[in-house]
Amino acid sequence: MTAILLFLALTNLILLSCLFMIVIDLNRIISDLNYINQHQTNALVTANTNLPIIRQLIKQINANLTKLQVTEQTINQQEKKIHQLLMNLIHDIKIPLAVAMGYSQLLARQTDNPDQTTIKRITSNLKAVNYYLHHLTDFNLIQAQAEKLKIQPTNLSQLLEGELLNFYDELTTKKITVQLEIDENIQLATDQALMKRIIQNLISNWLKYATQTATVQLKEADDSHVALTFSNQTSASITNIEQLTNRFFTTDTAHTYQNTGLGLSIVQSLTTAIGGKMKLTAGDHTFQVSLLLRRTMPAMRTL
Repeated sequence: MTAILLFLALTNLILLSCLFMIVIDLNRIISDLNYINQHQTNALVTANTNLPIIRQLIKQINANLTKLQVTEQTINQQEKKIHQLLMNLIHDIKIPLAVAMGYSQLLARQTDNPDQTTIKRITSNLKAVNYYLHHLTDFNLIQAQAEKLKIQPTNLSQLLEGELLNFYDELTTKKITVQLEIDENIQLATDQALMKRIIQNLISNWLKYATQTATVQLKEADDSHVALTFSNQTSASITNIEQLTNRFFTTDTAHTYQNTGLGLSIVQSLTTAIGGKMKLTAGDHTFQVSLLLRRTMPAMRTL
C-alpha cells in the first residue's frame, strides 16, 4: 500500500513538474511573439525544454514566421521595383510634358490664332497631367522619406508664411482672399520636406475648390501639440466627406472626372508619417482640414 501511494505521489510530482515546464515554455513563447510583433526582426520563437508537444508547437509557429518573413521580403523587393519604375516614368513623362506645355503657352500668346478655344483645352489637359505627375511624385516622396525622416527643429510659422507667399500670385488670380491667423514663432521638430509638401497640397486644394475666402490658422493646441487648420468657402455643400481621403474617389463635374481624394489622401499619409493626425469637417458651403501635429516625433509611427 505504501509503495502504491509513493508511486502515485511520484507520478503526481512528475506531472506537476511537466506542467510547470509547459507553463514556463508557453510564457516564453508568448514573450517571444510579443517581441517579434513589436519589432522589425527576423527572430524566431525559442523554448527552454525538449518536451515533444512544445517542440512541435514551436516548429509550427516558426514555420509560419519564416513564411511571413519571406513574404515581407518579397513585397519589399517588389515595392522597390515599383518605386524605381515610377521614378523612371515620371522622369520620362516630365520632359515631353514640359515641351508641350511650352508650345501651348506660346500658341496661346498669339492673338491672331483663330483656334484659341482648342488651345485652351489642350493647355488645361496638359496641366491636369502635370497635376497627377505632381501627386505621383508625392507618393514616391512618402515611400522614400517616411522610413528615414530627417527630423530637425522647425519654425512652422515662418515655413507656413513662406509657402503662402509662394502661392500669392496664383491665389490672387483665383480671386481667393486669404485670412491669416498665424501665431508667431511656433516651433516643432519635424521633417521639413514633408511638412512643406503638406502645406503645398492644402494650398493647392484651395486653388482647386475654394471660393472667395480661405483661412489658415496656426496655434498651440497644448504643451505637446500644434494645431494647423486650413478652411475655405466652397461653391456647393459637401455631402461625401467620408470619401475625401479615398485616393480613388472621383467626381463627375460637367462630364470631366476629377480625383478629389488623391491630394487629401497624400496629406493624410504625410501627416501620419510625421506623427500627426488629420480631421475633415464640412458645413454649409464650408470645408476645413485640421491637423494636430506633435512638437516632437513619437517613438513609433505608421503610415
